[in-house]
Amino acid sequence: MTLQEAIARAQELYPELKISLTAARTWVARKLIPAPGIESLGQGKGTKAHYPEDTPAQMAVVGYLMDLRYTQKEIAQARQIVLKGMPVDSDLMRGVVSLLTLREEISKEGTVIRSPSPEAQRLASAVQQYSQAIALARVEEPINLLWPTYTHSKSDYHEGEETFSFYVSLLGLYWDPRV
Repeated sequence: MTLQEAIARAQELYPELKISLTAARTWVARKLIPAPGIESLGQGKGTKAHYPEDTPAQMAVVGYLMDLRYTQKEIAQARQIVLKGMPVDSDLMRGVVSLLTLREEISKEGTVIRSPSPEAQRLASAVQQYSQAIALARVEEPINLLWPTYTHSKSDYHEGEETFSFYVSLLGLYWDPRV
């Protein structure tokens, strides 16, 4: 799929999306949408970019979240958490995990009750919005549709480091394949 085709399909999912080719390329660089696979057309014939099938859904979600006034940095972080998982290596991420899982942190002195920062609260909200919108976009439903969800969170540990991901299934409509 070309970038132009991805934009056209994204606008079908989210008609309010207004984006140029230049802006879409910037979104790739900022990790808001996936990078294309590059095909060589042979010596002296150049290359061709092929965007993943999920690109229109992700592009529509970015436009939707920007309309909700999330920053591109917040959207990129939410995308990472929802689609791939993100290391829990900062107070911000510990706050996000705490908010999305109602997890309490335990110290040697006992339970630590901490109020997550406003930044963690905002990112947790972006993660919730992103996860529902991407699920709706993947089944070609309006991404601002209210639909009952079942949330999934997953913590993985590799060499003592925690990675956290959060995603949703839409009851009767979409079941996330990672479940």
